[in-house]
Amino acid sequence: FPVILGNEKKYWWGVNENYSSNFKFTTSTNFANSNISFALSVNYDLQKIDKKWNSFGFPFNKWELADLSEIYSTSALSFKIISEKVPKMKIIFISYLGKPRNISKIISEENIFKIDEKTFEIIIPIKSVKNYDLINWSNMKELRFKILESSIFEAVDFNLVEFKGNPN
Repeated sequence: FPVILGNEKKYWWGVNENYSSNFKFTTSTNFANSNISFALSVNYDLQKIDKKWNSFGFPFNKWELADLSEIYSTSALSFKIISEKVPKMKIIFISYLGKPRNISKIISEENIFKIDEKTFEIIIPIKSVKNYDLINWSNMKELRFKILESSIFEAVDFNLVEFKGNPN
């Protein structure tokens, strides 16, 4: 730990300025202690014509399966949001095999930790996700993020971190 996620732009999906300006990569992040050299800049408006472009994601392991079966029970997804407030967002974990093939969680107040005036760390313990024990963690595929409200923010530093506390 930490397991760094989303650190190669070429594996991300949903970020294509030829079709939508909702998501774009930026190298100038407001969070100087970032583990990677870029951030995702989000400017999503439910009223715009390209409102259907509200999701982005990346694989756990370059579109090859990732075996997280040994660490998922003591892990949490962690990332940072730079904004006035944390947007309403759904996180989806997707597996290549098994039923269910995905599980999801909407970020809630207990997942948000304020670092400074405009920086928030989001920590989602895997055990806090409904049906976490039913998905096939030995064949994980990707993480998806669905924006559920109009918002402007940067997202950076996606990691799996060790988490042994109470998931609630």
